[in-house]
Formats: sequence, C-alpha cells, structure tokens
Amino acid sequence: MSKLLTRAVMAPRPPRRRPLTRPFLLAVAFCAFIYYFLLSDNSSNRYGRGTNTRSSPKVFGAVSLATLDDLGLTEKECRDTFPGLMDEIDRAVANGPFDVNVENSKALIGTVRGGDLYIRRPPGKGQLSRHMKERQLAALHQIYRAITSSPTPLPNITFSLSIHDSPIAKSFVYARPGHAHSSSTYSTSKAHSFPMPHFSAWSWALPFLNSLPAASSTITNLESTLPFSKKDSRAVWRGTPWFSNPLGPNPNLRQDLVRVASPSKVSSWADVQSLNWTTNSASAANGLPIQDFCRYKYIIHTEGVSYSGRFSFHRMCRSVILTPPLEWFEPTTHLLRPVYSTVLLRGRSSLEREIKENPRAYPSERTREVWPADIGPETANIVFVKPDWSDLKQTVAWLEDHPEVAEGIAARQRDQFVGGGYVSKAAETCYWRSLLKGWNEVARVDASGLPDGVAFEEFILRPEAS
Repeated sequence: MSKLLTRAVMAPRPPRRRPLTRPFLLAVAFCAFIYYFLLSDNSSNRYGRGTNTRSSPKVFGAVSLATLDDLGLTEKECRDTFPGLMDEIDRAVANGPFDVNVENSKALIGTVRGGDLYIRRPPGKGQLSRHMKERQLAALHQIYRAITSSPTPLPNITFSLSIHDSPIAKSFVYARPGHAHSSSTYSTSKAHSFPMPHFSAWSWALPFLNSLPAASSTITNLESTLPFSKKDSRAVWRGTPWFSNPLGPNPNLRQDLVRVASPSKVSSWADVQSLNWTTNSASAANGLPIQDFCRYKYIIHTEGVSYSGRFSFHRMCRSVILTPPLEWFEPTTHLLRPVYSTVLLRGRSSLEREIKENPRAYPSERTREVWPADIGPETANIVFVKPDWSDLKQTVAWLEDHPEVAEGIAARQRDQFVGGGYVSKAAETCYWRSLLKGWNEVARVDASGLPDGVAFEEFILRPEAS
C-alpha cells in the first residue's frame, strides 16, 4: 500500500492580511499576554492541567470547513481550535507513570516507530469476534491516519489497545469509569485509562449506522430543512434491553425504560422499542437509520455494558438528549453541561432542599461528585433524568410546555459538538496524536520479549486481522 495515498493533504492556509498599525498590534499583544498568562488554563503544563472530571465553561465558535478537514494541525493549533478536547488525556497524564502489562491477551500491542505503525502482538486467539476485529481494524486505521498526517515527527512508543466494552487497565480504551470508588468493578482502570476516539469515526459496519463522517453529512442536510418546532414531539429510543451497566445505580436501566415507556403503555409522548434483530444480529426489523433519530425533539440515551457508541451520533442532532447521569466517559463526555430534571420540574432551590433533607435524594452525592448540580436550563446542553425513569414523562411534558428552553438545549448541543468541530476528522486526528504523545509521557513498557512486529500495511491483509 503506497504511503503516498495515505498521507493527508493539509488544507491551504488563508491569505495573509495587510499589515496593521503598530498601536493596534501593541494593544492586541497586551490583551493576548493578559489572557494567556493570567486567565487561560493553557498557562499550566500542557499535560498537567487539573484533574477535574468536567471542564470549565468555554466559548465554542463555528470552525471553518477547511479547518475541519485539515488533518495536519499542530498540537497548538489543535488545542486552540478545539478547547478542552485534550482534557481526558491531560487527566490521565497527570495521574503519573505506570507499568503496562504487555502479556494481557485481551489487548493488542502496537508500536509507532520511525513514523510507521507495527503490530507487535494481536489479541489472543478467540478473544475477538468478527465484529470486534472489524472495530479493531478501524481503530488501527485511525491511528495510522493520525501518524501519517502528522506535521511533526511523533515519538517512538509501544501501546496497549483494547476494543472491549469493559475497559482494560493501562490501555487505550473507548471509555473509562467516571467514579473511582473501591467497590467499582473497574476501579483500577480509571486512573491510567486513556479514552480513545470511537471506531465509528472510521467506519461502523451496521446498515443503520455507517461512519460518523457519513452520518454527519446526512444529519446536517436533515437539520437544515427540519425546524425544531416541526419535529416529532415524542421521546425516541431503540436498543437491546438485556445490556446492563454494572457501575450504575440501576443495573436494569434499559429493561426499566421499556417497562415505563413501552408501546403497549404509551403512544403520545414516547416511541420506545426493543430492537428486533434479524440476519444474525446484522440488522433489526424496527431499527431506525441513525439520522432519523434527529427527526424527534427528544432522544433517550442509555449506556449499556459500559458506554454506548451511538452517543456521538445523537449529539449531532438538534434534539434534546434525555439520559440518567452518565457513568462512563468517552473523550468528549466532560464537555456536557447537564441540567437535572428536578431543576426543570421544581427549581434549583427545591433540588438543594431535597438533597439536604434526604441524603438518598436524586441526584445522589456520588452522582454530584462527577456531575455537580450547578447548571441551569439557560446554559445546559443535555438533560439528566432519574435512573429509574420515574420522571421521564414529566420531563418531556415540561419541555413541551417550555419550547424555547427545549430548543435552546437542543441548539447548544449541536452548536457545540458539530459547530465546534468536535466530531470532525481534524479533531479526531488531533486527539489521536495528543493521545500518543501523552501516553509516551507516562507509560513504562517493557516489550523486549515481543517480536519487532508486522507493518500495519501487511497486517490488515492477513486472515487473522479480520
């Protein structure tokens, strides 16, 4: 495979403007100095900014189309263009050095060496299904694209990559637990897990999903012709009920949703259906093309065994996402600004009073450690409902009675993630390169017992790869 075909072409830079007057330039320089050294969180170490789960509020503006397709942004350009994008990496690096177990047969061990990608050891035999191998290939393609489009040389590193839903400690994973309690099944994986971009940024081999870039184009076309007020006013969900989240306060999250809002019980406010899988789980008779979720004002989101891969797709809709407080963090989960349903239904003072009077009240102290109850509907971009779904119907009704609030929440979501470019190819490649650099800062890997590895171009053609 010719590397010339895989090298990304950088987008042309905008033409240089005419020189400005000296006093104006001095004023701009002074303002930049004040911002950078006194106000900006970039004034601290690049990989040592705080370890808070949620980012501080930032202003997100529209990113140019040329920038969204530019795979050759520098580290500084990436951080300037996509504020907060690297926070998950910075958090993991701030937790300090760790030793990597290269003997874990569930993970793939790869090496970046001299600007090329090598597979040192794939997961053990029987560890991955055919679908999981497809996802692993997608992840490797993503890494390869980030390496070959880098404007500067990347460090030589050896990494551990896991595409399992349940995270493996000290690896690249799709999500990490939001909590670090000792009772957590995955408590050891929080500190040294590096969330990586979802494989759907390359491809997802399901007929109603496809890739994130393809869905983005389709959804943009739909949203440009469908005003929020004309959307279906029901709350929509499709999914597999038997997936359970062992970390959450309600392990039967999906089953309870179907019980509360199944078609046999409601029709006016919800369109909730369990997927009827056909053709060996390759498609579902009642599945919706991913863009059709955007035809609804309200989208119900549920985590599964861990994270849910459809979340990135739903965030491209100008719709209100309704979900219990999230237990798992993907690369940009921390950018969410949730308002609790209690705040909508009864006001913030009622929420504070309920919490004070009853320690078991929703949201629990455990939840508020990750998601503080300090955001109102005027700045929120998502709505958190109770984990047992007991206030889901009331919340939908409240939003219907306050259409300006509902539309504002929906607009802020799409404006941030799509308008801000966080689902773009540029952001994805930026994140991957920063991930590789961050890993290099703290991961201690003894790979002396492993073979030198097979070049990526050769590995993807081998039978064991797929």
